[in-house]
Order: sequence, then C-alpha cells, then structure tokens
Amino acid sequence: MNQGTKRTLLLVMGLFILGMILPVTQAATIKGMVYDVSLEPLSNTVVEIDTQPKQRVVSQNGTYTFTIPAGTFRIKAYTAKGVTILKAEEKITVKEDEGTYVFDLFLFPTFEDEDELLAGTEFEMNEELINGERTYLTWIISGVIFILFIIVLMVFYMLMKKQAEKKQAGKIKTESGVKNRQTKEGETQKVKEEKEVKAEKSAEGSEEREYTGDDSLQKIVTFMKQQDGRTTQKELRKQFPFSEAKMSLLIADLEQQKKIKKIKKGRGNILILVQKEQKKE
Repeated sequence: MNQGTKRTLLLVMGLFILGMILPVTQAATIKGMVYDVSLEPLSNTVVEIDTQPKQRVVSQNGTYTFTIPAGTFRIKAYTAKGVTILKAEEKITVKEDEGTYVFDLFLFPTFEDEDELLAGTEFEMNEELINGERTYLTWIISGVIFILFIIVLMVFYMLMKKQAEKKQAGKIKTESGVKNRQTKEGETQKVKEEKEVKAEKSAEGSEEREYTGDDSLQKIVTFMKQQDGRTTQKELRKQFPFSEAKMSLLIADLEQQKKIKKIKKGRGNILILVQKEQKKE
C-alpha cells in the first residue's frame, strides 16, 4: 500500500469518527425548576419533552435537565397535589446546538387527563384506602373491647354490692335475734319472779304481810345507810333471812315509797338510797 492510499484511509476514518462525535458534543442543555401557583417547588413531578426519542424524567426535588438538539419542542409537566391535578405545557425553540438554557415551568390546576396522571398512583391510593379501612376496623374492635371491659366491671361491682348487702342483712338479723332472745329471757325471768312472789305470798300468808311491814322496810333502810346508801339485792338477802320473793316485795315497796332506786345490772340489781343522795345535795 503506497503513501497516498494510507492518507486517504486516514482521512475517511477521521471524517467518520468526527461524524459520530459531532451529534454528541453539539447539543444544548435545557434545565429549570417546577413551581406551583404559589411559587413553591413541586416534588414528584413528571416532566417530558417531545424530542426523538421522547425524553421523560420524574423530578424529586423540583428540578429537571434535558439535553436536546436545535429545534422547536413542546415540554410538558404534570403532578398531583392532594386531589388536585397540576399541569403545564410550553413550547421552546433552541436555535443553536450548544449552550445551556434555563426554562422554569409553572403548573396550574386542571381537571383534564386525570386518568392518565393517576394511573401510576392507583396502587398507592388503593394501599392508603386499605390502610384506612384497617385503622377504622382497629378502632371499632378497640371500642368493643373497652365497652365489654366496662360491662364486666359493672357486673363485678353489682355482685360485690349484693354480697355486702347480704352480709349486712345477716348481721342485722343476728343482732335482732340476740336482742329478741335477751328480751325473751328478761321477760321469762320477770314472769318467773312474779310467779315465785305469788307462790311465796300464797304459801306464807300473814307471815309475808308481817315482813312487808314498816319494821322490815326500816331495817333495810337502816342497813343501806350503814353501807353508805348503796348495796345490792344479793347483799340484802345475805343480811336478812328473806326469800327472793319476799325481798323483791320489800324492794318494790321501798321503790313505791321513793326511798330507794333500783338499777338493773346484768342478772342482779343495784339499790341506791334516795334519802342519802338528797342529803348529799
């Protein structure tokens, strides 16, 4: 191969390589921000331009960048903010194949092409709906459990209250029975004493009347004065040879004459001389 042929081949290869490099190096850069109507940057926004082939990016922080050749193109951007669709479409013309152009986009609410925009978020919305239903169901279950807990507490309280009332009623019944028994015993003792008095009175006749005279009563009063105006019916029976029935009659006569007072203590009686108390006063 001669020198001329080599030069020709090198020229052809150089032109080929230059032809491949030029489309890459000779291209313009377009970039910008995506804003809403309140001039706040929008995230998660789809931005696309109708080059050949079409370029599309998802802006995470409100910025986008495209590399395009010279020409006229349409650039679109859309996103969802809550339930509102925001959209923008602008025409841009690049006259040179190199350089950097800043082209900000401002998105406005629109109700067109909602299905196309929301198609990509349908799964996310369904998942949020499912989560919302689960949360609602959780609240219902928690409420039912709480109500059942309150009902159990109320039932337990009512049972405890009834049990306490039964115990109180049993206690009152027991106390009432004791009082009735004591009353019956007292009445029985009184009837027994009255029967003994009647029997003694009937058996001894005139002797009973003799002992119930003023002389016997005076002896009892004299003895009580010696005892500082206070004694018991049991002590009187030890001092005087009277039966229990006779002694009861004598004490009854002294009580009727208001010379002594009789105080019931247990199964016995305490006798107090009234004249002694008046004298002290």
